[in-house]
Amino acid sequence: MRVGVLGCVLLSGWAWMAAAGVPARADEASAGCPVRPLSMDMTHLKAEPGVQTVVLDPSGTRATLMYANGDVLRVATTGCVTPALSARLWIAGDDASSDAQWLERARAVARLVLAPAPYDAVSASLQGNGAVTHVDGGLKADRALPNGAGYSLNVVRVPRDGLGSSMSMVFRNL
Repeated sequence: MRVGVLGCVLLSGWAWMAAAGVPARADEASAGCPVRPLSMDMTHLKAEPGVQTVVLDPSGTRATLMYANGDVLRVATTGCVTPALSARLWIAGDDASSDAQWLERARAVARLVLAPAPYDAVSASLQGNGAVTHVDGGLKADRALPNGAGYSLNVVRVPRDGLGSSMSMVFRNL
């Protein structure tokens, strides 16, 4: 009987959240909870070495960068209460990179997607001796920065989906 009651409570909580219309993505945002557009300089991104194409979606909240070597970077803003910026880099044909090479890629992505001051904080943190956890051949890091900001990093070296090695970063309150 307890499981039945707990299940009803969980189901009703899920239904309430779905009915409340809390935006999970930029295209689901309401007027009361707008997701901020990307603030990256698209002209600068298009001039970056190796960048073939930059596509900004109509809402201005997602961008895709395609590189001449086959790498792809996708960036999106999320959240309206706690602003966040997500970036995922897929690497074409590179499964053997060291932790140091992935951390350098993380700095390169942060440089592209963040303003100078937040980038400096993230870059310094990546160069520090913060904890890096190795999981399933990849690596993970979750680092706090001053004033409630922070970021997480997740590298998948051997993907199970066949899309290639990738790195995801989520920047909070930057």
